[in-house]
Amino acid sequence: AASVLRVEVSRGAPASAEAAGQTLVVNIVRARAVSSGTWLVQVERPTEPVLNGRAEGALTRRIGDWDLTGKVNGYWQQRNYLYYRRTTIGADGGLRQFQLEDAPAERGEAYMSAEAKGLIGGGALTLTGRFGRDVSFRQRNRENRASLELDDLPATQQQIGDDLTRVVGEGGIEWVRERPTGWTLRLAGLSSWIDSEQAQVSES
Repeated sequence: AASVLRVEVSRGAPASAEAAGQTLVVNIVRARAVSSGTWLVQVERPTEPVLNGRAEGALTRRIGDWDLTGKVNGYWQQRNYLYYRRTTIGADGGLRQFQLEDAPAERGEAYMSAEAKGLIGGGALTLTGRFGRDVSFRQRNRENRASLELDDLPATQQQIGDDLTRVVGEGGIEWVRERPTGWTLRLAGLSSWIDSEQAQVSES
């Protein structure tokens, strides 16, 4: 209905006085396919050591009897976490070890999705799909010290890197039909696929 500009109706005169009816001509004038969309790009840096970036966009278009929508979105985040400060005290009350650890981390993802809606078999059919990739990396810098003074050189240092990458794909289908009896018939299916890879590297 959104693609119909106007409906033109014309009636023909009856062929004779005994004619049982008239010729009725209905001309449906449709609008051309129109695209509309929105886009957003955002970068922010609050007071704490963190940098965030986000971008997303959506485009909608009607082709024939189908409503099509495509979306893309992504974000990126960089942040430095102070993981912990751990102090170990011996039985005599003396300092045994002071451990300091921070964890710079980066996270990001990029996905695209699509949706198609149309009327088939007397019901409303919806097809959806989503595909993308997300990554997460954290570098844990650990220092073991024999003193609480941060200016003193650490006794030992250790770096632990955690790396996680995922590739995700999803697809769905739904068909809905309203019955005259008041019942609604709904058929739906959903499938997903995930390929993940995780690695940890430790250096002393």
